[in-house]
Amino acid sequence: MAAVFQFKGIKPKALDIKAMQEALLDAANKAADGMEKDFEETVKTWNNKPTFEKIVDLESDGISVLVGTDDRIYNFINNGTRIRHALMSDDWSSKTQPGKLKARSGSGHVVAVSKNIVRPGIEPRKFDEQIQKKWDKSKRFKRQMEQGMRNARNKSGWAI
Repeated sequence: MAAVFQFKGIKPKALDIKAMQEALLDAANKAADGMEKDFEETVKTWNNKPTFEKIVDLESDGISVLVGTDDRIYNFINNGTRIRHALMSDDWSSKTQPGKLKARSGSGHVVAVSKNIVRPGIEPRKFDEQIQKKWDKSKRFKRQMEQGMRNARNKSGWAI
């Protein structure tokens, strides 16, 4: 006697691209929020705090997250300066330090500002580089995006 087999085609559910994009953007926005908090920590004790902007973009070749500010003073501190034209009081201590993301309370004040005063510039704090290293080294961004991809897969109808 011959065996008879009957096969039914399995048709997968259509991929919901919009749901997938929304889940990925949600994950990227959560990462951007965390990065923004790290930047805000660098100015926690400042009197005139800059505002930080987040830009999250989903393109065909991937997701990009940009967090930063165009604040002039913040960029002087972050990138450093070659010379400064200010004389500080003897009790001067900076609110930020190179290699540290947390701002602390500072002391002292500006005694004089003049082009005739030439002092060493501000040593760059490189907050942006430190925050990027923090997110890269700890793989926080990668983990958040992987969770976003799992959510995207599930929301798009391809849950396993």
